[in-house]
Amino acid sequence: MESPRFFLRRIFPGGNWSSRLLVFFVALIIACAAIFARVIKEKTKPVTEIKQETKIPPVTTNRPEETPPPVKTDVTTSNTPAADEQPQKKKADIINPSNVSVTPDVKNEEVPGLSPTMSYEERMEAIEELAQKDNPTIVSVVTKLLDSPDPEFREDILDALMEVDDVQVNTPLLKALEDQNQDVVEKAMDVMENIHSANILPGLERALGDRDEDIRGQALSILEDIPDARSIDILIEKGLHNDYPSTREDVLDSLNFITDQDFETSEEAVRWWQTNRDIFVFSE
Repeated sequence: MESPRFFLRRIFPGGNWSSRLLVFFVALIIACAAIFARVIKEKTKPVTEIKQETKIPPVTTNRPEETPPPVKTDVTTSNTPAADEQPQKKKADIINPSNVSVTPDVKNEEVPGLSPTMSYEERMEAIEELAQKDNPTIVSVVTKLLDSPDPEFREDILDALMEVDDVQVNTPLLKALEDQNQDVVEKAMDVMENIHSANILPGLERALGDRDEDIRGQALSILEDIPDARSIDILIEKGLHNDYPSTREDVLDSLNFITDQDFETSEEAVRWWQTNRDIFVFSE
């Protein structure tokens, strides 16, 4: 085994012992520093690579993912054209008159010519002719013609009922009061305003519950003027239990006016009428 002195002499052939030793230590320090730096680099390299390769998983919640509802299909409509084809079909239906579906005029045997295809003058003449017939005939024809698809015709045909002071008149009146056209409903009220008798009480009872405030008000006004105990029955049973608070208040006022009482609540009016119905006399 070589001695340290011989080892230094072989590595550093020139110079004295002290200079060789100094150079040796400097070289040793440099070598140690290099080794230390390499060790540090090797230890930190895996951490860096792991950080680079590690992927952060997506954040999830416990709420389930919402999915659109399944599209409902009807196996019976497999021959139905696609959605984008239907607008073209509708356009073709409008352009081609042969594809337009028209509800045929309602026919009647009593006045065969009376139909929506008439001019206004001819129509009114036919309605006047119908009004000259007996009440059952008028009621039957008007009830049938109220099925016409023409709202103006349905409105005009009610003119034939203006003088039908018969309980049978309620059949077409009740039908007209259910019409989706407001003008037809208002014409039915005009008919009842003109008749103004106890024969139209069923129609007035229906009108008192109408969704239109003006119709309810007109029905109440007519009921006030009919001197019949059944009018007050309707006001008590239907008016005081009306779905509309304003109408309930108006009915209570009407009962005070008719009976010459001063009811503050509907309960008072009900109790009073139960006691006095059989003996009550309408003022002239």
